[in-house]
Amino acid sequence: MSRISFAVSFPLIFLALLFAGSLSSCAKDAMPAPSFIHAEDGLLRVNNELNQRFVFFSGAPSRESYLGGVPGRVSDFGLTLTNGRWLIAAVKVEDYMIFKTNAASMPILWSDIILINNSSVTMSIPEIPHVSGRLYFHNKTDGFIQILSDSFKGEHIAYLPPLSSLTYGLPSRDFDLYPVRLDWVTTADQIVCKETYLTNASNLVGLYPGKVYSMTISE
Repeated sequence: MSRISFAVSFPLIFLALLFAGSLSSCAKDAMPAPSFIHAEDGLLRVNNELNQRFVFFSGAPSRESYLGGVPGRVSDFGLTLTNGRWLIAAVKVEDYMIFKTNAASMPILWSDIILINNSSVTMSIPEIPHVSGRLYFHNKTDGFIQILSDSFKGEHIAYLPPLSSLTYGLPSRDFDLYPVRLDWVTTADQIVCKETYLTNASNLVGLYPGKVYSMTISE
């Protein structure tokens, strides 16, 4: 049986200290300066109708998952990505610069799960609501997780890659969170997503400006 645990909210500065390592470790793990270079043959294609610039990752933000920057007001912008199933996460370039040495605290504003299989995949960045709350997720399971609000059929909140720690920027309000494990199985010639509703007890979260709430999902 899966177990969901929650922690009380705590100031942003404490979260930064929690994930910050030694100076030498920070230097080693620091992100590169954001680049906005179009990859002509990139298998990930991004449409961004917003003025906002983003930095993209192929998983929880880290130096290893860094894909590059996406300018504002662009279409069919290419990023290099290999075959596989990926969680694609977008972070505002301003937040990227603030948390360059503390990747787990970068607030993700939008994400999706895609499958790359020798052909390109196009993603369009939707309108981003105003966010002032932060929710830190620690996924201890070996599967992708979708977080929904209000019910197991409710509003989509976030995607989590396997065995990951990451932060989402969300509107400040109350959320009743429901985690769903996603597994893809092949039946005949079709790939089907199997949903497993994870058991949880206390799942009510109140997000407030300047605070970070923590949620851990484990098996």
